[in-house]
Amino acid sequence: SLIDPLTQLLNRRALNELLPREVARANRLGSSLTFMAINLNGFSAISSKFGALEGDKVLIEFARILKTVFRGADLAFRQGGDEFLIMMPDTTEEQADSPVQRILREVDQWNLASKKGFELSFSWALAPYVTGSDAEDVLRAVDRKMYSKKHNLVPVF
Repeated sequence: SLIDPLTQLLNRRALNELLPREVARANRLGSSLTFMAINLNGFSAISSKFGALEGDKVLIEFARILKTVFRGADLAFRQGGDEFLIMMPDTTEEQADSPVQRILREVDQWNLASKKGFELSFSWALAPYVTGSDAEDVLRAVDRKMYSKKHNLVPVF
């Protein structure tokens, strides 16, 4: 299966199948392709304190937010745990700021409406695909940026 059963987003297997196709398309057309890595902040603490069922609900709700924010042409993947990846064809790194702002607003709204005893927050990093480079290079680049951000972050509860 290419769909994560919990979130109904594409899974890592789907990423492995779709990544070469989108990279080949970007190379062929000379078009932009930007990746966004997203990690939920403090997710393991939420699951520990409020239970695995609540953790699953958070993942489902966050996936719903991603589905409402991104275009139909964008591909949203759950890579595992609390890690997500968005592949945005025909999008530059600068253009990707718009969906980032929409996710921030949606998460703020979720936090205002939620009476959960915790706030949802996330870290993200963007990396553009460079025409002619190896697809794995951009995934490593976005992971490095995410690692750097996560280690400068203090989770909020």
